[in-house]
Amino acid sequence: MATYVRRCGRGSDSPMSLRLDHTSKMAVKFPALWEFLTLTTWEDGASRTTGSVTIFLGESGLQACIADKDGGRVAFVTADALEGVLQGVEGGLAGDKLDWRKPREQGGGRSRKGG
Repeated sequence: MATYVRRCGRGSDSPMSLRLDHTSKMAVKFPALWEFLTLTTWEDGASRTTGSVTIFLGESGLQACIADKDGGRVAFVTADALEGVLQGVEGGLAGDKLDWRKPREQGGGRSRKGG
């Protein structure tokens, strides 16, 4: 059952059967992020493509790219420390406050300077 993840747009037809530790320290500290990464089925039984988070060093600090593969959208969080990035992702997912956009390959994202 989804608490933090909301259905948006397209879905998947291939459920996964993994054994994940939902009681791990990270799962308990970041429940919205954990759900976003591991939820494979919606409440109605429809399959959900799990999301991903990529963390990298950007021009303004550490950045996380949150990819909602099921909904075909991405969002970014920036902070000056890893803990801040993870807390920003958690707060954004839990509060449904991320600035979701289409991925660049689907014609979304911000235009590049000088391009």
